[in-house]
Amino acid sequence: MPKQVLKINQFHGGLNSDSDPRDLMEGQSPSLVDCGIDSVGRLKLMGKTTEAAGSFAHEPLTAKNRGLFVMSSDRKLDGTSSDETLIFSYDSNDSKVDAKDSDGWDTNVISPSNSIDPVYYAADGVVRVADKGFNRNTRWFGYITDERFNDLNGDSGSIGWYDADQSIAAPTAGKCLISTPYQGSDSDGVNSSAGEYIGEVIDGSDAQSSTTVANPQVADGNAVNLRVGVQYNALFPNTASDIGIAGGTDVDNKNSPYTFVNNNIRGIGSTGISASCTFLDGLDSGLFLLPSDSQSWAIPCFITSGRQYDDLDFIKIYLGANVDYYGWEINKDEITPDCWNLLVCAKGTNDYIEGTPLDWGEEMTYWGVTFYRKESGFISNDGPTWEMGSPMSIPATLTEGFQPGIYTFHYSWLYDAEHKQESLPYQFGDIDTTYSGEHDAGDHATVMTDSGESFIQDQLIGRLIKNTTDGSEGVITDNTSTTVTVGALLYGSDNSWDTSGDDDYEIPPANVNKLAIVRNPCYLNFDVYTIPKPSGSYGINKRISGSRLYWKVEENDSYFLLGELDFIDKGFKWIHESDKLSYDMTNTSDTNGNLLGYTALLKGIRPDSANTVDTFKNINGFSSETKSLDAQFKTAVVQGRRTYVGNIKQDGKTHPDRILKSQVNRFDTFPQKMGVVDVAIRDGENIVKLEAFADRILEFKEHSLYVINISDNIEFLEDTYRNKGCAYDYHVVKTDMGIAWFNIHGVYLYDGKQIHHLLEKGGIRVINETDWETFITDAGDDTDMGSAQIGYIPKKRQILIKNENNDVYLYDFVLKAWTSGLARTAENTVMTNFALSADQDLFYIDSTDTDINTWQTSPQSSTGFLYKTPDIDFGEPGVRKKVYKVYVTYKSGATTNVQVDYDVNGGTTFPYDFANGTNFASTELASASGWQVAELKPDTSSESNNIKSFQLRFATDGTVPSGFEINDITIVYRMKNIK
Repeated sequence: MPKQVLKINQFHGGLNSDSDPRDLMEGQSPSLVDCGIDSVGRLKLMGKTTEAAGSFAHEPLTAKNRGLFVMSSDRKLDGTSSDETLIFSYDSNDSKVDAKDSDGWDTNVISPSNSIDPVYYAADGVVRVADKGFNRNTRWFGYITDERFNDLNGDSGSIGWYDADQSIAAPTAGKCLISTPYQGSDSDGVNSSAGEYIGEVIDGSDAQSSTTVANPQVADGNAVNLRVGVQYNALFPNTASDIGIAGGTDVDNKNSPYTFVNNNIRGIGSTGISASCTFLDGLDSGLFLLPSDSQSWAIPCFITSGRQYDDLDFIKIYLGANVDYYGWEINKDEITPDCWNLLVCAKGTNDYIEGTPLDWGEEMTYWGVTFYRKESGFISNDGPTWEMGSPMSIPATLTEGFQPGIYTFHYSWLYDAEHKQESLPYQFGDIDTTYSGEHDAGDHATVMTDSGESFIQDQLIGRLIKNTTDGSEGVITDNTSTTVTVGALLYGSDNSWDTSGDDDYEIPPANVNKLAIVRNPCYLNFDVYTIPKPSGSYGINKRISGSRLYWKVEENDSYFLLGELDFIDKGFKWIHESDKLSYDMTNTSDTNGNLLGYTALLKGIRPDSANTVDTFKNINGFSSETKSLDAQFKTAVVQGRRTYVGNIKQDGKTHPDRILKSQVNRFDTFPQKMGVVDVAIRDGENIVKLEAFADRILEFKEHSLYVINISDNIEFLEDTYRNKGCAYDYHVVKTDMGIAWFNIHGVYLYDGKQIHHLLEKGGIRVINETDWETFITDAGDDTDMGSAQIGYIPKKRQILIKNENNDVYLYDFVLKAWTSGLARTAENTVMTNFALSADQDLFYIDSTDTDINTWQTSPQSSTGFLYKTPDIDFGEPGVRKKVYKVYVTYKSGATTNVQVDYDVNGGTTFPYDFANGTNFASTELASASGWQVAELKPDTSSESNNIKSFQLRFATDGTVPSGFEINDITIVYRMKNIK
């Protein structure tokens, strides 16, 4: 039969180590080492990593394959505008995260409190760094572009990259003063004519530290502080010369509690059944009118808890002219002790008439208030003692304004400028006063305990009062053994307990930061003091861009929006969606360098009605009673403008199989018991990694994969795949085609619809199971695969998997083919995980410096090059053949160091050589600067005669240069006659 030729010019079928070498498909090879196959029609060398020296000492994470993260940004680390790719690398030497931009490395840009096992995620140019060990709080690192309180005394100064806690922490300070500013000198403080807290009440270091009644601190630094008052038309006179006291005594200019309106409080005490305070005559004609459709009448009253409140029976208010009047009775249960009660009398409500009827709105000439005591059963014959502020006429409202109830006031912090994240609200505290209710110690004997401690029993409430001797503290113990520490105990003149009943003790007040509106509605007004620089330096987290103010009544669990403070635009608006400010912030008139000297102030906020629509819950989607907005986690991914975190710890409890999702556009907000995505719990596996692709969240556990559909903002389990989990988070990588990962069983790709087993092609396995397991465990030296990891090479659309020995498998998505490499990555001590650079090159950081190792997609020299052809039977497996010659078209540019030999009939030792010939000598292809053809002739013709199959091997004998390529291989043969 005549001679024939077989040409091999296809190499892109890749590696097939599972099929018999005689049964391979065209272009496949039983052995491909350090071979590049992505240039169809040519066989080249594989790429490998090369090292670029760093600029300073840096030690990556001591645990393998961790610590590296890349984020796109529009800023350099010095704040310069630039399209940047920032590299973050954890330095275990000092437990800090270093960062690199196009100008080089900056050290310690993120500072966890101690060593961490880092896990990163990024959104909107901000990176978060959590601790997989749950031992450290998650850090937030981002560029803050907008200055807070710009040009005000509270100016935050220059803004740039900022390292902070991720936590959307609630405020922890802030005080509420119930006090309407009206008149007085600026030194008077609470009610200064400037409408500001100045004078002794806030001025100087003594005031800032004092907790005494005479000189208290009524504002907190690094906080928002609130003054709440009543909108009024006019105030009635309230001095000793303006009023008369019937059946009691009064104390003028009492300063505890703080004045509610005007600059004066009257303390009223009485004997007998009632205590009255009546303004007789003296009212300016035409100025003060009875309640009408347009105005009501109100008086603020304060009564303490304990004996004073217990003595109270009811309150009577009467407004009149001559001998006729309207009257209102207010029951004791409508009054709240230890806070200001605003008693509002409106037209036609709970009134009675004595004498000649009056016309509503008629001029009034007198008013009176009587506190009636109970008839019997108490220690003293004295009536209750109470305080009052200035009576006033106020705008009438029955349907708007703030309805009757006990009001508390709250505020929250708003974080970040573009997508504000709101903290949980904080209730404004009191004003650092020890003013409190009075209780008689009682006329009972001392009670001794087994421990020898001495107590006095209180007659009224049945509690035991600890008999201390220094007056500095005391303990109240009720009948259920609950103890409460009190601020002070009052003693007799001999500094000892007097059981005759005239010794009192004080309980810290519970309600002094509340306002009780009694009987009818009213309008309120507000002043807001934000003090970000109490000591001259900015003390508020620079992420905080504003605050929301809320009001609440005890009868309702909702927190209703009063309005929003904007620290960037420096103002106040009523509705959080509004783009228009209703009030602008200003400086206080005090610039003495104390608290007020660094205060941004909003004065005279006057709502037209109480907002009963916008609540904290409907604004945020979670309740103000939520315990926590924070979570620690071991894996995270951002998808659909949410963050999904898995394997979490929240409120001290770990949930290794739970996913939490953040609020939309609130990448750091994880409300407790909300956003829980539990698709498979208590299955004996933990979440290892979360990834996202095509509106799906892939939840990887150690052995199982759960695909969660999130396309309609409702998560549901779409598929479950057993034996498709992963051992480590760095065994998973996101690619253009989907999510790729590996485990002991194989390599997989999820393309958004289904999973492809990449070790199979056309339903046929191409990588032998034993070969794969040997590779991925490094022949048993890395049984948990902890040193193996996966990376993606976008420029070639390839994935790379390396093992502990730095050998690699390379998969080409375009060709759907594999090749392998020996020591194509380098690792000195440890290496970080893979990441992609600004140029979309695969890289990692190695050893104890900032040397960056980058995967070169171009051919690189090799010391392990190996290519075997299939075991060729020329299409006739049972017919004998003779091979005459082999022609190889190749180039190298240098000494090839490529040896060529062959084997026959399925042999695997390749004992047969070729004789010297054109471009071939000493079993080696000659160097070739351009394309050359080597002629290879078997050195012993009988060895290639009467054979059934023929197989070539190309192997390195030294270092194969990077320019080495094979274009085609031609085999000249002849079939033997069939006998």
